[in-house]
Amino acid sequence: MDLPVNADTLLPHEKPMRVVDRLLESDGTAGQTEAIFSGDSPFVDAEGKIDRLILLELIAQSYASARGYEDISDGNDVSEGFLVGVSKANFYGDAYAKDPLLVDIRTEEIFDNFYIASGKVFQRENLVLEAMLKIWLNPDSQAIKD
Repeated sequence: MDLPVNADTLLPHEKPMRVVDRLLESDGTAGQTEAIFSGDSPFVDAEGKIDRLILLELIAQSYASARGYEDISDGNDVSEGFLVGVSKANFYGDAYAKDPLLVDIRTEEIFDNFYIASGKVFQRENLVLEAMLKIWLNPDSQAIKD
């Protein structure tokens, strides 16, 4: 599977809950995604501002997209994972609908089935959010069994 790839092949979510549109880059430890929120998204207010909490989910889904891509590239099923915590979240501004968001993600640590992932959300080269997430991967999922 060549990059970029539509996130709908990597994530179980359907729109509007799937907020990642495309995985642009992935190398096994880091990646980048793109998202564009429409003006009628349930996560966008009347002024076009994207709800800040959904930006944390955007980082989580970006991480899941990159992991899913690596699973498929290795010939495995996509791992099942869950966001279980946010250990840091610094918001530097607001993000707005109809203007692409780029999300950079990276694996920082792995212990047992828990992954610490860092993420940064940018809009027009402006850093909007920087966060650290805790993600749990189901040990019964195909990619972890191998």
